[in-house]
Amino acid sequence: MKKISTALAAMILLSGVLQSQTVSGAGDDAIPVVRGMVRVRIAGQWNDWDAVYRDSAGRTVKRPLLAGVARELDTQALPLLQPAESSIRNLSGRPGFSLSLGALEARGD
Repeated sequence: MKKISTALAAMILLSGVLQSQTVSGAGDDAIPVVRGMVRVRIAGQWNDWDAVYRDSAGRTVKRPLLAGVARELDTQALPLLQPAESSIRNLSGRPGFSLSLGALEARGD
């Protein structure tokens, strides 16, 4: 703990002596570093979310973002569609008609 405190105190005391490098803004930084200098960059990166990574049987697997809940939005998923499906079957004369709103798709762009 004493080593950390000493290092922290040294950084604070030397901060007036050390020079910093300007940055061009968010994103990639292409400003060259002067010879003898070292660039330290601490930044957060925001990315699009369209997949998740999870451990499956000891290996990493990439899956779509809502793969666990993505399914066909039909009368089994949304029971409130059953009366409409029955009405369409009666009106069209097609007893095998299946009403569906399509597959659920989500992106986090």
